[in-house]
Amino acid sequence: MVNKVNSQESTEQKQTNGEQLPSSNSVQPEVGRPEAQNQESNDTYRLKQGAITIGSALLGLLAFLFILFIATSNPYTRDLTKEKRFSLSEFTIKTVQSIKEPVQFTIFLSDSDSENRQRYDEVFKNFREIKGNKFTFKYVDPRKQPVLAKTLGYNKVMGDISIKCGKKTERIYDVTEDGIVSALISITSTKSSQIHFLTGHGERAAEQANESISKLRKALLDEGYKVENLSLSDKDSIPDAVSNLVIVAPKLALTDREKKMLTQWLDKGGNLFLALDFDSPTDYDWLCAKYGLAIPSEIACSPRTVEYGVAADVSYNQQSPITKGMAGIPCIFKNARPVYKANQDDKNAKVDPALEQLELVSTQGLSVIFNIKDFMNALKNQTPLETRPINRPIPLVQTVERTIPKTKEELKADTEKAKEGVDADKLGKDKKARAIFVGDADFMSNEFFDTAQSVNKDLTMNLFSWLGNSGSEMAMRSKNTNSQPLIISSREFWLTAILLCLCLPGSLFFYGVSVAVGRKRS
Repeated sequence: MVNKVNSQESTEQKQTNGEQLPSSNSVQPEVGRPEAQNQESNDTYRLKQGAITIGSALLGLLAFLFILFIATSNPYTRDLTKEKRFSLSEFTIKTVQSIKEPVQFTIFLSDSDSENRQRYDEVFKNFREIKGNKFTFKYVDPRKQPVLAKTLGYNKVMGDISIKCGKKTERIYDVTEDGIVSALISITSTKSSQIHFLTGHGERAAEQANESISKLRKALLDEGYKVENLSLSDKDSIPDAVSNLVIVAPKLALTDREKKMLTQWLDKGGNLFLALDFDSPTDYDWLCAKYGLAIPSEIACSPRTVEYGVAADVSYNQQSPITKGMAGIPCIFKNARPVYKANQDDKNAKVDPALEQLELVSTQGLSVIFNIKDFMNALKNQTPLETRPINRPIPLVQTVERTIPKTKEELKADTEKAKEGVDADKLGKDKKARAIFVGDADFMSNEFFDTAQSVNKDLTMNLFSWLGNSGSEMAMRSKNTNSQPLIISSREFWLTAILLCLCLPGSLFFYGVSVAVGRKRS
């Protein structure tokens, strides 16, 4: 009884203080009460949040447009692709910087063809940015300026590009980095050296398929060399005009007469490039011995690729400009024969002071050696191949500089000049002939010449540059790529830009506005 009285008093006390007791019957708040004020404050809060959201979206859009304006007015590009796809190669930069005379590019293109104009601008952009370039670019519309176009050599092909250096003119048909560099070399080259390929002994020909060296020949022509074949069958001596002789994978031996002709030519200072194949005859051992080298009838390869006879993991001599910068990049050799120094295991062997030998490319780490006869028998009889591991690098490419002593006539002429008071330093020095020996011809064949992710092309072209004393042209020419970019037109680009920069942000903006308005109404 006492509890009920206390409960009633407590209830009356709460009502007197203005507190609302909970009830099972819901009562709508009246105006002026705290619940109505809370509802009103919630609506105000939502309205403010909506305004802040809309304002933030507008400020973000304005900031984006401002950054886009700055980026457009002050363009700065950086090539982040792994293969540096959108940057010029080291060889291209060196080629452009070596050009001393002004070069005029004339692009014959209609003024209304904005799409091709933009494409050409993108191609030539990197060339314009090379420090020290002497290039000028000019667009000519043949329809509006027919007289000027004819004067500049327009050949009635819209989109044609003509380059002029001094009195020489060249056309660009391949509007790519390689095509432009090829035309530049052709128009500015002052090379007099020629590359002669020996024929008549089953050497590699340009007409064969994968074993062909047609890509090599084209690359030499593109870099300004004059490439010709040389047959000794109808000659009594090698012409004096031949300065660089290349022998690629001969299948037949030289005759005694040809050996005599070749020896006389080498003793006069001729440069030699010899690339033997695994089935080349041993008759060329005398030629290797002349330069203090030996190429045995063996094949060297990597342990994991014995069944293919391939050596790809190789090391490069970083002291030579030929292979500098190639470290860590594979070079594919197939059935490559070792190129050793003669008597390399004989510690008492005398070194010929007239020969400067250099191991250029070698196998890396543990290698495998097997005899060529065993290899041929295993292929023929389908039997296991006997191999032996070699725990040391095996040289595959060697270069040699050979000092050619002066002839009696030259020594007599020097004596006469010395009597006349000419300093000994001005009498001239002994000649130095160069030679390259490679135990594999496949490394520069079409099959591997421009293989992606390898330096076969760079190594081969640098070897030829060194052979012809063109040291300034030794560089990494190619940018190896293993992916293909998505090419879109200017119309597709602007449609994509409008979709990403306007439509998508705009749709998000209006969606936010609609959500804010809907909340306000509720």
